[in-house]
Amino acid sequence: YAGVEALAELESLARDALRMYPKLRPNDMRWVLIEAQRTLLPGLEPTLAEYTERVLRKRNIEVYTESRLASCVDGVVTLDRSDIEPYRSETIVWTAGQRPSPFVADLGLPLDDRSRVVVDEYLAVPGFPATYVIGDAAAVPDPDGGICPATAQHALRQGRVAAINAAADLGVGSRTPFRYRNRGLAVTLGRWRGTAQVKRVSFTGPLAWWMGRSYHLLMLPGLGRKARVVSDWTLSLVFPRDVSQLGSLQKPRRLE
Repeated sequence: YAGVEALAELESLARDALRMYPKLRPNDMRWVLIEAQRTLLPGLEPTLAEYTERVLRKRNIEVYTESRLASCVDGVVTLDRSDIEPYRSETIVWTAGQRPSPFVADLGLPLDDRSRVVVDEYLAVPGFPATYVIGDAAAVPDPDGGICPATAQHALRQGRVAAINAAADLGVGSRTPFRYRNRGLAVTLGRWRGTAQVKRVSFTGPLAWWMGRSYHLLMLPGLGRKARVVSDWTLSLVFPRDVSQLGSLQKPRRLE
């Protein structure tokens, strides 16, 4: 859901920055979200997708689902739909899903139809002793059926299980299957807006925004880093958002 979150956060930041430019108005900006799927946030409850689209449209963000980028040349964006005229954009952000590294295909391991290595419930590759694959490169069976999504939640826990099983191959401990059920997902949509789903319970608005932030804070490594983030978030509740970042004043490197 990186594309939805990135656009919502950027629009929220730009809207806050307008206070520094009295001659500009929110209507002077145009924001367009292009989604290839039928709905936003696939995998979450349909009501959350509908809420997200409603929030974005209320902020005058144009949302086009079942659409793809046909071309982007000299700042002119063209979609694969004849009912939407090409338009000029000064800022274009592309977010794409995960895919295994091409290196995986050269290993000679069994692959599924998405070029992921096939593994069993122990994260081991069938027919290849003491070989384990995790994360985006692996098609890990989900205890609830299907394949586990390629999220950090799953990859972190897969790493622990793979380490335990690798140690078992060396005679330390015993093998354990990968059994992890998603604790939930949260999507932030700018300040005080968000959606969240914990098992079968859905949340929206400020509560979902707070839940998402709390989870990210919990996952941060190190007490010192957590303290700095909490202090920064606390100050942002009292003072206006800081829209300057002097550390980034440099010419971007050209991509080769």
